[in-house]
Amino acid sequence: MANINRSPLDDFFDKYEEFLRIDAIACFYGRDYNLIKHFYNLFLDISQEANNEVKIINSREKLENIFNQYKEHNKSCLPFEVDVSRLQGNLVPIRNALRKGYALSNAFLLLVNSIKQYETWRSKLSAEAIRVIYLKNLQDGQKYYLKEIPQEINELLAKCSPGNNFILRQTLIEFHNAMSHLNAAYKHIGDAQTNTSRAIAHFKRGALDSYKAIIRDFCLLSGNNPLPQITKQLQKLRKHEYQSMGNDRERDKIELYKEYKQFTDLIIESIQRQ
Repeated sequence: MANINRSPLDDFFDKYEEFLRIDAIACFYGRDYNLIKHFYNLFLDISQEANNEVKIINSREKLENIFNQYKEHNKSCLPFEVDVSRLQGNLVPIRNALRKGYALSNAFLLLVNSIKQYETWRSKLSAEAIRVIYLKNLQDGQKYYLKEIPQEINELLAKCSPGNNFILRQTLIEFHNAMSHLNAAYKHIGDAQTNTSRAIAHFKRGALDSYKAIIRDFCLLSGNNPLPQITKQLQKLRKHEYQSMGNDRERDKIELYKEYKQFTDLIIESIQRQ
């Protein structure tokens, strides 16, 4: 008989717990970021104050389909066993922390806003611009891993059609790290307050990652020679970030994330004018 007292958030963390126990081994063979993206979409729908039951059901069904494929693909990676009786979930601290105005809720909102900004930026780029960014990033990586870069490789890569992913992979990694800590808080693994604080830190890192990816894309497209006013604004922004390192109160005071949002607004506007 189903437990009528269970909430969508209960189901979410139970599913994430199952994912974590498989991913603990499967991640060494390659992580499924598309699955993490579906977890993000569901968590976003659940976290909305006026959460839409239909949206939650649709997101959950999409996640279920992807997750079943993931389990089939990784059936050789058996999840480790845990003492389930010891890990009874308690949503009260997490649900309270997700309320509007609380630190966890604010940090997740920073992540959500940065993802929306990255999606807006990427939606403005042409297929050719995406190709330029893709090739330059790959060539940059080749410099680290290869002593010599065969021209044939770049010619082959240039013929590929890169996809336009609207959520940065590194941001998904930070979301996953945050969810791992929130799941630990939910399951009473370690100290709940410490795990929640670490989740907040990962949300904030993920937000900065998305904003910085927009800036990097822009610099690559400009041939590492951006407009002087852009460079001046970037210097000011990075100075604020440097001076507030390890000081969340100072970062909140100078509204660092708001500054990054405004700066990337300028970048998006400059692309639209071209």
